Amino acid sequence: MNFHYFTTLLLGSLLGANVAAQAQFTEKYNAQKFAKEFGWAEVALTNGETLKGPVTLYWSEDMLVLNQQGQKVLPSVHVTHFTVRQEQPVDFDTKKRYDFEPMRQGYYPGKAGFPTEPKPQKLWEMPPQVSRVFQTYRWSRAEDHSNFRGLGYFEQLSAGPVVLLSRQALFLKTQHVAGAPGSTGSTYKQIAKKDGFYLSYSDGSLRYLREPEKEFYAAFQNYIPQIQEFARRYNLGFSKPHELAYLVNYANSLAVSGAQKPTE
Repeated sequence: MNFHYFTTLLLGSLLGANVAAQAQFTEKYNAQKFAKEFGWAEVALTNGETLKGPVTLYWSEDMLVLNQQGQKVLPSVHVTHFTVRQEQPVDFDTKKRYDFEPMRQGYYPGKAGFPTEPKPQKLWEMPPQVSRVFQTYRWSRAEDHSNFRGLGYFEQLSAGPVVLLSRQALFLKTQHVAGAPGSTGSTYKQIAKKDGFYLSYSDGSLRYLREPEKEFYAAFQNYIPQIQEFARRYNLGFSKPHELAYLVNYANSLAVSGAQKPTE
């Protein structure tokens, strides 16, 4: 299937009824605009093969393109997981980029026995040695939790057994343009991206954190008092991914250690 034709079809499913409900929007979808490029990657395939080389991630299309000796397209159905480094500067978001390797190893503030106590620093550029890890999961794109589930790429942000995942999504953003004096101006639709958080379980199921704090406590309802005290002690919230990763790792530690559950 032609790649650009595929992305056009998939964009319709991504934005769904929102697009149909609007008369039209001015921005034309450009898959390359939302792609992420990495100078190094190690990709594990479902057939047991491992590929290495620079890649381009088309996250909304769940497509990897290996840019070595020509281009090799790797849809998510053929990939189990992959690790990337050397994120290209044009893709780098200084507002929210942290090194999640300590969190993927289970770190949270105050954890005893951790080799070092990493202090999260907001990265103003991505050091070449910093890695990001992506896993493939079955999930439903539809917000109505349809029974149809396809394979998609999710970034791993914490350790397990319950794992915090992140996934970039596209949506239509309304922009208002001021008009001449005496006029009401105009609006146009712009394609924008946002990150969504998920919890994954050992059986492969996912829980979408539509309202992160509410959904998080529902997932760890046996440990709510302990988690609330931990969040207060270290001033942690539910909107920043690295803080949410700390909370997931701490909640996992309570479950694994068999901490006293509060009375119902």
